[in-house]
Amino acid sequence: MSDGEAALISWAFIFEAPQMDPAVDRMVIERGGVRTTIVGVPEQAAVVDVAVALVEDGAQFIELCGGFEPVWAGRVFDAIRACTTTAFRPCTNGWAASTRCSA
Repeated sequence: MSDGEAALISWAFIFEAPQMDPAVDRMVIERGGVRTTIVGVPEQAAVVDVAVALVEDGAQFIELCGGFEPVWAGRVFDAIRACTTTAFRPCTNGWAASTRCSA
């Protein structure tokens, strides 16, 4: 990174909806040094592989939609051993996980 160049912050939000294909049902927005990736998965069990792939692609934060059962946040955390901290917070529809990775 050169002098004056802003550090890129990369985070992702994963949600569940029927018939989603995480390979194509995604959006990436890059503005002002922040990359936001939004990905849909067809079922909760798909979230672990998607989260791992997002971290491998540089995501520093992973947030799960509040509709995910808490067990999936735990499984995401377990799958991403490079992460330094995770915070679970209640949402109106359940739990969200924000995972900060050291990548």
